[in-house]
Amino acid sequence: MLKFFLAVISFVALTCSVSAQHFVGVSGGYSYKYTPPYLIGLRYDVKYPSEKAAISIEEVYEYKGYFKTIAGFDFNFGNKLHYIIGLGVSTKFLLRDNDFYDESKKIVFGGKLNTGLGYYISSKILINLLYQYHFDITPLAIDVIPQHFGQSINDPIREQQSFIQLNISLLIKNKSINSNLSKS
Repeated sequence: MLKFFLAVISFVALTCSVSAQHFVGVSGGYSYKYTPPYLIGLRYDVKYPSEKAAISIEEVYEYKGYFKTIAGFDFNFGNKLHYIIGLGVSTKFLLRDNDFYDESKKIVFGGKLNTGLGYYISSKILINLLYQYHFDITPLAIDVIPQHFGQSINDPIREQQSFIQLNISLLIKNKSINSNLSKS
């Protein structure tokens, strides 16, 4: 709990102490391996142009009845058109029981890796096209596999998803150190 509290304090301090751009937007992803092959969600980004970095929080609904919260950290290389590389952690919460597995877990922890391009269409609109790889750290479910003589094996299942994601975001707040100093 102390680590979580320190992480929140660090995030707030970083957001308040440097110039930052706050974006809110929508995200959608497509994967050729899954049916239905899409993910859709909401996204909040805090970009730090002088540090070439960004922090994001994303809420995504997955087709198997899971609601996923993803916290990510990205490095940005370039200005108007920029290359993005990043990583993050995720937590999935089971909203409705599904018939995919024998024993679905209610909470699943995972991670993500991403790379792609971002482009400022205007000073207020940003689009990102990313390749993302999501993976489960804890088992998503336990599949019970029957064996001979009435025995069974519990097989832990961890998902791995690769998909293309498009994010469209709108600038809602542009905080600059210079504007804060001029108000003092």
